Amino acid sequence: MIAKALMIVSALLLVGTIGWWVHDSIDYGKPLIVSKTAREVRVVEHDPLFGQPIERLELEPGRWLGLFDVAPPFGAVPLSAVWLALGFVGWRLARRSNAKVYQQSGNVMKLLVGMVLVTFFGTATRAEERTFVLSSAGKYSCHAEFTSAAPLETIVGTADGFSGQFSLDVVAFKRASGTVTVTVRSMKTGSTTRDGHMYGSDWLDADRYPTISYAIKRLDNPVITRESDRIVVNATAIGDFTMHGVTKELPAQVTITYLPHSEKTKSIADGDLALVQANFSVPLAQFGVKGKGTIIGSRVGETITVKATLFGISK
Repeated sequence: MIAKALMIVSALLLVGTIGWWVHDSIDYGKPLIVSKTAREVRVVEHDPLFGQPIERLELEPGRWLGLFDVAPPFGAVPLSAVWLALGFVGWRLARRSNAKVYQQSGNVMKLLVGMVLVTFFGTATRAEERTFVLSSAGKYSCHAEFTSAAPLETIVGTADGFSGQFSLDVVAFKRASGTVTVTVRSMKTGSTTRDGHMYGSDWLDADRYPTISYAIKRLDNPVITRESDRIVVNATAIGDFTMHGVTKELPAQVTITYLPHSEKTKSIADGDLALVQANFSVPLAQFGVKGKGTIIGSRVGETITVKATLFGISK
């Protein structure tokens, strides 16, 4: 009985310690090797006199458990070693009793180790990821601007028929997934005649291919700036771009501004908020868009540049 109690207490303490470290690492913003008593917070304020952003770095006091530490509680690894030693004592006591108890104790230990692993990985995954649904709220909405620059004409258009959702790892900002879709017929260039041509079979063929989509796969080289009430990330998004029935991998330069749920965000929506500003280029030939005659290259650019703004609210 004592042996089983020792193993159960050992496993519970081990789960609690791992959960403590995971929680503190997520709250701090990165996996903590050593414990921290303060974290850097970058504060950016707009100076009305000079009209420039003024940045300063502040240290926010606190206590975040790392894997190791020179002071009590000495970090997650030494604590976990103590709890494992306690469990080992229980295991040895169970082994000395009899084979049946030993077998039962072994099963209990396996179950509790499984609970530790599930708690560790499950907590990390759930706590780090947020799923955002494309939405509109007040002055915030999803829209895009596309530009065709050619020797004889420059065409600028807009699009606003967005839908979809995306998931982000809001700690390291490397994992990303989801699909963003825009309807072709929401694309406008300021000329109904030109828009009709754009929707036609010689160009985007909206009847056969009514949507354009981007399925994000990951974020490369994220540069993270943590401010007082937001996190700003500059990265390269890698995803599959589908247009005119053709899918190809396409990079996009993105700036993601992430706002955790707070009193300030409540006035906009109930949930975490994400604003994604993306810039990328679409080579028409690679997506089978040929146009009429020699228009592409003279009146329509061979590559279309796109600036998209996406506003998402977490589920």
